[in-house]
Amino acid sequence: MSETDGYGKERGQEFTQEDEETLVLFASQATMAIANARKHREERWAGAELETFDRNLASGRGGLRRQYRELGEQFKENRRLNTPVPS
Repeated sequence: MSETDGYGKERGQEFTQEDEETLVLFASQATMAIANARKHREERWAGAELETFDRNLASGRGGLRRQYRELGEQFKENRRLNTPVPS
């Protein structure tokens, strides 16, 4: 019996082109999944903020201009820093 390196390869055996292509494909799909999750979280956050804004508008609460301006500034800052928005 031969020893393996934990990846199903015999010790010293190099990865094949097919192994590399499979890994690249997996990494690409993982990258897309992460990007989609971040976008989904951003859209949920924006939707929740819009609902709050709409409720405040409907109830006639003051300070809506300030709240709208702060929301816009926070959104711009998150985009500038390329940071996730709060969930």
